[in-house]
Amino acid sequence: HKRRLTLRINDAWYRAGQRMLEHYQRIKRERRLLDFADLEWHSYQLLNHPDHAHWIQFKLDQRIDHLLIDEFQDTNPTQWRLILPLLEEMAAGGERARSLFIVGDAKQSIYRFRRGNPELLGVAAEWMRSHLQASSISLDHSWRSSPAVMDLVNRVFQHPDMEKLLPGFQTHSTHQQELWGQIELWPLIGPENEPPAPTHNGLRNPLQHPRALAVDRRYYREGQAIARRIEKLVEQRTASYNDILILMRSRTHLADYEAALRDRGIPYLSLDRGTLLQSLEIRDLEALLVVLMTPQDNLSLAQVLRSPIFSVADEDLVRLSRASGGPWIDRLHDLSKDLDADHPLCRAHRLLREWRANAGRIPIHDLLERIFHESNLLNRYQAAFPDAQMARVCANLTRFIELALEIDAGRYPSLPRFLERVRQLRNLEKEGPSQATPLSEHRQRVCLLTIHAAKGLEAPVVVLADSNSAGNSPPGYQRLVRWPAESDCPSDFMLLSSSKQRDGISQARYQLEQQQEERESANLLYVALT
Repeated sequence: HKRRLTLRINDAWYRAGQRMLEHYQRIKRERRLLDFADLEWHSYQLLNHPDHAHWIQFKLDQRIDHLLIDEFQDTNPTQWRLILPLLEEMAAGGERARSLFIVGDAKQSIYRFRRGNPELLGVAAEWMRSHLQASSISLDHSWRSSPAVMDLVNRVFQHPDMEKLLPGFQTHSTHQQELWGQIELWPLIGPENEPPAPTHNGLRNPLQHPRALAVDRRYYREGQAIARRIEKLVEQRTASYNDILILMRSRTHLADYEAALRDRGIPYLSLDRGTLLQSLEIRDLEALLVVLMTPQDNLSLAQVLRSPIFSVADEDLVRLSRASGGPWIDRLHDLSKDLDADHPLCRAHRLLREWRANAGRIPIHDLLERIFHESNLLNRYQAAFPDAQMARVCANLTRFIELALEIDAGRYPSLPRFLERVRQLRNLEKEGPSQATPLSEHRQRVCLLTIHAAKGLEAPVVVLADSNSAGNSPPGYQRLVRWPAESDCPSDFMLLSSSKQRDGISQARYQLEQQQEERESANLLYVALT
């Protein structure tokens, strides 16, 4: 019975997933975009398709004398199959000497969510030994950590319970023998209560049932303990705020740690988002400009119609999607003929038609001023947002108009240029921390980062917070993709049901997945400690 249920669930999942992918690919084609997976896949095809692979490989091979691949433990199977033809061409020999150098550490593989597979490091090493007579060099001597840190690393990962998670771990040492160091191990702070059990059966409908969350203040209490220790370090002049780095497993409980620091008056800098170009209201305006430039972009049009600019109801949006015709902008024109003049769809058709007529003819700033005035935009957004957020929303909308004046002094009516500049500025926002308390008297702040974001960084004082969260996948349905390192293709691609509904085969696959999760958790701890 459970195996038949697994078959039905996965059959439905495949069909729904295939349709979603078709829509996703269509949207990317309409916007002329490629995501990172597309770049990987097209590069793989370019280097492996028989029609042109040999020519591409030959041209690349002629330009490569020395090939260095760093951070190889984060390579995924697609990337390995992508670079393998280049390595094979190199192994085929030639008239000139060439070299291949791969650097990696399986203990630092922490990007499994990007399909990084540390086992590929061993596969690549064996391939190099058999085809290029390569040799391997192990480096377990640190150039930056103190003996105290290295002693902790050795004691943790040579413990019997950890040896099975990091097999082959060798004793670490350091060049910095005279460097002072101190390790403090604090008691874990447990949860105050357990999350409530879900009251619904099967899959939760997120439109009807909110996620059941318990009030758990342990992360705030842990943040308070960290804040008190920071205060003591600063008072004793042992460290300044700039010397202190707080590491977390994920961003899930970042707000609790920030609140604890704020309540103690400690200045901090974190990677929390919420800046101008990341806000929902600015995304709405950007989608509106995209519609004025490319009316056939159905997804952007749907966002604009549903936004407070037009406040189109869900049933009217469904009605538009089911109407016959081509792009939604044409369907909107046809539907508006049969609607009252004050209907949201009719109003949207009228205003969009007028704004499209002016787009490309008048400067962006003037166009936005007209949009704000004719749609009563500020008042509509004020009515749609809670009072606590009203000031921020109005400030963001006003700032967006000012931005239109700052780009090319607001003189040129080029929508594509303005949108491209907005995307560039958004990327700049993403690159650096954006959420911070005011600077201290000496312009110093404590820095909060995830372990992934801080990989490779150094700090005199490192606090490892959020260390007792399990980090396992949430209960319920979850996808499982297993691609063995030595295989040309995945061996498993399935949707796992809840534990009570799994058949024997699914449960065995789940156990293998859990072993990999535990291994990566040990890797994450290793990266944080070093």
